[in-house]
Amino acid sequence: MKYSRRNFIKTASVVTLGTLIPKESIDALNTISDVLNWKLGTSLSLTTPNIEETMRILKRAGIDYVEAVMHSSKDMELAEVVTLVNNYKKAADAVGITIWSIHIPYGWDFDISLPDPILRERSRQSILLTLRLAKGFGSYQKAILHPSFEPIDETLRLAHIASFRTCLKELGPLVEDKYKVRLAIECLPRTCLGNRAAEMIALVGDIPSVDVCMDTNHLLGEKTEYFAEQLNSRIQTIHVSDYDEVNERHWLPGKGVINFPAVIDALVKSGYKGPFMFEVSREGYEDDMQKYANDLVLAWTKLISQLRR
Repeated sequence: MKYSRRNFIKTASVVTLGTLIPKESIDALNTISDVLNWKLGTSLSLTTPNIEETMRILKRAGIDYVEAVMHSSKDMELAEVVTLVNNYKKAADAVGITIWSIHIPYGWDFDISLPDPILRERSRQSILLTLRLAKGFGSYQKAILHPSFEPIDETLRLAHIASFRTCLKELGPLVEDKYKVRLAIECLPRTCLGNRAAEMIALVGDIPSVDVCMDTNHLLGEKTEYFAEQLNSRIQTIHVSDYDEVNERHWLPGKGVINFPAVIDALVKSGYKGPFMFEVSREGYEDDMQKYANDLVLAWTKLISQLRR
């Protein structure tokens, strides 16, 4: 390095900083610096009324990304789904919100873990139909997929895992190649597949064409931060809410028991770049989207303040 007065001052400053501030404090500052670059997002149903005004409220509050929650084509006519997708895209473009991801519907009709090959193929086709409909959103990054529905009989669990992996090995590369989007497999609660880190690793570990979506309030059998540490860089998108470790609740962060500073620290160490995608229940907000948006941002602000301690 060429020595100059500027380089000397810069080097001395770094040495002094490292001497005066404990390593733990420097790590905390680095964590905050990384986290402040994450974008805020929230899940938003395809059927949300007054979609443009709703997105405008979210954007003004400081929420830049949305995840479009899709609905089964069995629930409505295909033409209606196409119209809803187009309106959603127009609203996002009008207010400057980015559609980061879509959430593929879930249920037996979308369960590729079913051991019956006929039913499994039906589910695969339902997923592909959803992705064809989602092309109206234009470019987006992730398609969230539940690895199973429930309940799953424990005596058939290994068969479900094998079926899921058989289908995913073909489906993951197909989706990435044809739709230019990556499937993100979501961890799930109770008897569903992917309810622990070890099982999620077994499901996707050797399938490089898919990612993992960590839902912070789905892990009933282990700490969320443990899941984040174990899945590490495979986690490329998240659903954020809080719970009581009894069942999923989709509460605002801070209302339940999750150690969010530990979760965020694990994500930062894994190289996670965001977004911080809320998936919080609208119960109690009625039609007050402004208060809902404000509370999401306030919860985020409180989390940042916890990281500073």
